[in-house]
Order: sequence, then structure tokens, then C-alpha cells
Amino acid sequence: MERELAAQKAAEAEALKKRQQQEAEDRAARLEFQRRQALINELTHSLAQDVMETVVIEEVKVASMSTMYQSRKLKKKMEPYLDLARTRIHRQRHLASERKYLHQLVDRFSKHRSKPSCKAIKQQRVRESLYLEKRMVYENLKRVSVQDSIAAVWQFENYAQLIHPVLQFSSSGPKEWQLWIHVENLLLESTKWFAHKFGLDTEFGRRVERSEDGSIITLRTVSPQSCLYSKAIDEMGGIIFSLSETRTPGTDDTNNPKYWRKEKERLDQMTKQLLEYNPRIRIPIIITYWPQTDYLENAVQEIPNLLGLHDNLLIIDYHLIIMDPATIAGRLSEEIVWLASTSSNIIHTCT
Repeated sequence: MERELAAQKAAEAEALKKRQQQEAEDRAARLEFQRRQALINELTHSLAQDVMETVVIEEVKVASMSTMYQSRKLKKKMEPYLDLARTRIHRQRHLASERKYLHQLVDRFSKHRSKPSCKAIKQQRVRESLYLEKRMVYENLKRVSVQDSIAAVWQFENYAQLIHPVLQFSSSGPKEWQLWIHVENLLLESTKWFAHKFGLDTEFGRRVERSEDGSIITLRTVSPQSCLYSKAIDEMGGIIFSLSETRTPGTDDTNNPKYWRKEKERLDQMTKQLLEYNPRIRIPIIITYWPQTDYLENAVQEIPNLLGLHDNLLIIDYHLIIMDPATIAGRLSEEIVWLASTSSNIIHTCT
């Protein structure tokens, strides 16, 4: 009996030993498999990365070669145009230099220095503006309702059709004429109104109208930040100088020297810029005034002095428009016709 128990225990011990030995071998096999698998994964990742880098480098080389080829091809194709542009720029600079020298020479030997207009005429313009404003109000009361007047403010007008009949182009010279609308800032509400009223495009802030006789009339907005080029200045025949509508709330225009000083500086800057290009340029100008005052007549009468119009060599003549919603539409059309007519027949009435 004891022998049988001993034999049984020995068999169980042997079986336990074999089972433990088998478990140890299984663990060792699993660890070896995991080590090999990790090594394979590492090698696979490294190989894939090397392949990807090689592919990317090859693609970059192909793209670089293609870009270089396209760049050389484009450069070769554009070379004649670049040469033409350089030639035109050089010619324009040469002509500007000659023109400036000629104007300096003429000014040096001139006995009298031309003036834009005499003081009496400019003062008369103030009275005319006030009269025309009152007349337009009276006429509108007779034939136009308040609703129609307000609607006309925002209605698009093709002013080129008003300008073209009164322009007098030379039979042999160029038939191009520009009207500039000079504003303080292209983001002002008044600037947006001008763009809508004149039908200016949103990209360049201009409108170009071509007539059957070959003439081209361009309407455009410019600001102190605009880059002006010689062709535009040569074609410019008149300017609408829009006084800014922005004020400090509660201030009256008759007692706001800071506002008028800023507007005069803008007008002087524009004048200096144009006279530097052509010292003998003389143009008519329309000044649009967005009033903020309880003393309108007093404010309008002071505008010539506040802007220094008496001493401005650029301005041959000027008119004022009070930007009243009841009269804007009619007054603007009248004054643009006057400006175009004066531009075609500039006469120095004072010496």
C-alpha cells in the first residue's frame, strides 16, 4: 500500500515537473516570437521610411525640374514684354524729365505767374452755389416729391453721357479724358455712395466708357494712398474733391479748425503731387460738402478761406455742392456738365 502511494506521488511530481518545464518552454518561445516580431516590424518601418524618403526626393526633383523648366519657358516668353515695359517706363521718365525742365524754363522767363482765378470770382462761386442750391430746392418742391428726391440720390447715373457732348477733343490728339473723385478714405460711406452713384467697379474703383467716335471717358476714385501714374494725370480733366463726412460728434463746422486743417492738408498734398508732375497744370474742381452745422451759409462762405483756394495754383475755377439729399441728384449733374465744359475751354480770366 505504501509502495503504491509512493509511486503515485512520484508520478504526480514527475508530471508537475514536465508541465512546469513545458510552460517554461512555451514562455521562452513566446518571448522569442515577440522579439523576432518586434525586430521585423522595426526593419519594415525603417525600410518603408527609406523608400518613402527616396520617393519624396525623386518627386521633389521631378517637380523642381518641371518648375525650373516652366519658369525658364515663361521667362523666355515674357522677355519681349518685359523689354517693352522697361522701354516704356524709361520713355515716360525721360518725357517727364523733359517736361519738368521745359516748365521750369518757361516759369523762369515768364513775366507774370499765372493764377488759378481771381479772388472776386471765387467769392462769386460761393454766392452762386448757395443760389443754385436754393433754386434746386424750390424747383423740386414744384415738380418732385420728397420720396422721388430721396430715390434719385441712390439711382445710378451714367455721367459719361453728360460729359461727352461738351468735351472738345483735338482732331489729331488723343481722345481720352478722366474725372477723378478725390476722397479721404476708400472705406468711407461717402466713397461707397460715389461708387454706387457713378457705377464704379469694385476692383479698381473706376468706370470706363467708350464712345463711337473713339473717345474714352474714365471716372475713378483716388485717395491720398493711391499710386498715380503719368497717363492718368495727363488724361485728368477735372476733380470732384469730396470733403470728409467724418466729424467729432456734436461739433459744428463753423467752429472746427481741426477738421478744416486736415481737409486743407489733403487738398494741398494732392495739389503738390500734381504740380510736381506738371507745374503748369490747371483744372476746374467741384467741392462736395457734407454739412454738419446750424449756420450753413456762414460755413459755405468760409470754405474758400479755410481750404486756401485763393492761393491754390492748381485750381483754375471751382464750384461748391452742398450734399443735401433733396438736391444732390440735380446739382451733381449740373456741376459735372460745368466741369467738363470748363475743362475743354480753360481760360485764364485773371493775370
